[in-house]
Amino acid sequence: MQKLLPDPFGDDVTKTENLFKLLPTQFNQPVMLDLSNAGFVKPMGLMALVLSARQIAEQSGHPVILVNLDNELLSYLERVNLFDVAGQWIELDGSLPEQRWERNPHTANLLELTPITNAGDVAKVMERAETIFSRWLHLPNLNSLRKVISELCSNIYQHSGDPHGFVLIQRYQYISRGEVDVVLAAGDLGQGIRGSLAAKHPELGGDPLKYIQAAMTGSTS
Repeated sequence: MQKLLPDPFGDDVTKTENLFKLLPTQFNQPVMLDLSNAGFVKPMGLMALVLSARQIAEQSGHPVILVNLDNELLSYLERVNLFDVAGQWIELDGSLPEQRWERNPHTANLLELTPITNAGDVAKVMERAETIFSRWLHLPNLNSLRKVISELCSNIYQHSGDPHGFVLIQRYQYISRGEVDVVLAAGDLGQGIRGSLAAKHPELGGDPLKYIQAAMTGSTS
């Protein structure tokens, strides 16, 4: 069994990429992922974890075993439905905590890890997101968020070429600063926004952000 020990990841893109750098191109044996250094994972890190585990499991034929999670991290992963949604690719070394975080279906802070495979899934995500975020976002900010979610989720099943994509949204409130951050992570193992648009729009260059901005303004339609 191969053991991987990633550095802390999930706060930003650089740290998230640390996990991907650990992955060899092919896996021919079971893999154990030691999360003792992971700390508290944010949406980008969780998406990296799900996609990495899926890639490893599909290549090796064995689910990835997660070990050495602290209780807070374990409770968070259970709360965002990681073990339900990604159960075919991820196994936990041990059991879930007896005391789990409260589940409120009407929470205004979280859209749990949600599979995206077709237009119906996108519609459900849009409905849930609007129900959640209309409590504290007003027009035009709500419409902007809806557009971002729709574009990213639709790209998963329309253009990526991957049958399994996911989305997760987390709201963080910083009372001392009077700020609210909304972190949206959407991912798949397909060709990506850049890959799907590069042939049609070579003028956009190689910066992935330019492809996202162009898609948001409608110039790639």
